This record gives sequence, C-alpha cells and structure tokens, in this order.
Amino acid sequence: ISAKAVAANKTYAKKKESDKIISEEWSQEAIVQRTKDERSIKGSKKEEAVLYDSSGAKVFRKTGEDHLVSFTQEEIRMMRGGVLTHNHPGGASFSVADINMLRQSGLKEIRAVGRDGVYSMKPPKVWDKRILSLAEIRNQYNSIVEEYEKEMEQWALTNLANISVTDYQIRYQNKVVEEFSKRFGLEYQMEVLKDE
Repeated sequence: ISAKAVAANKTYAKKKESDKIISEEWSQEAIVQRTKDERSIKGSKKEEAVLYDSSGAKVFRKTGEDHLVSFTQEEIRMMRGGVLTHNHPGGASFSVADINMLRQSGLKEIRAVGRDGVYSMKPPKVWDKRILSLAEIRNQYNSIVEEYEKEMEQWALTNLANISVTDYQIRYQNKVVEEFSKRFGLEYQMEVLKDE
C-alpha cells in the first residue's frame, strides 16, 4: 500500500479527527468498549460482528467466514434500534448485503472496520421506495458501479504507479457507497480508528 494512495483515500472519504461518530445515548465507557472491540476485529481474516443495544451494552459477538457473517432470524430481531459493527478483511466499505441488513433489521447504525478506518451508515428517516428489497438495493448499487466505471478506470490509469489493486477497489467501493447514500438519504461517513 503506498502512502500516497492511502492519503488520497483518506482525503476522499473526508475523514477529520473532529468528525468522530458518536452514538449520543451511549456512555463514554460504552464508546470506549466499542472502540476496543473494533480494534480487536480489525486484523481478523474472517468477518466478525458485535451487536450493541441502543444504550451501548454488548448483546453478542459472532465470528463468520472470510467475507460474511450470517445471522439467524432471532439475531436480526435483536438488532432493532441497535448498532452493529463488523470488520471487512478486504478493507473496503459497505456491501449490498450490509445496506440491506441496515434496512431489514431496523438498526440505528451499521459500522464496518476497513483498512483506512471505520465506515458508518445510518438509515434515512424513510426508506426510498426504490430500495425496499435486497434485489432493488443490488440493482441501484450496480447501476452506480456502472456510472462510475469509466471515471474510476481513468483514475486508476492516471495513478497506476502509486496504487495497488486493493487501493483501487477500496476507492471505487467507497465512491459507490458515498453516491448511493447521497442518492437515497443515508448518512455515511468514516472515522479514523486510532491504535491505543
């Protein structure tokens, strides 16, 4: 990973130390615990997830597979009003499945620990009628992927000497998720996950 590529992604994601994502109802102790949990799952080769209730109390922690964590219907019911954080071993932002989990479960926030920080997404006040199912979310998401294809290919060619395939994938996915969020009224941002 080149320092230049990481810096470019950090700038693109508009990360600022002052932009900490804080769940207003949580105690400082709960926020500190969430940060510790996110640090602990950051380097995992498998996806791991931690669910917190609306006050920041840990509900469960679960280890999944290389690129997903599966949840039972009972676990999904437990998510309503809570915050789910999980890691992405590949380092990128939210997937279609993550966005659908936010919609389906009634979470207040979903978080993903990536290579460059922690991505956060909160639902809109009312979900847009164009994204009320997994298939509709996937179609809209893939449409945005196609819209940005030429721009991202050009960016990659221009920066070929300074980026890796991973840099490209993380940047591209972040751009897609940012546009998806803007288009459909989701709150999306990223914060730095500092080492202790």
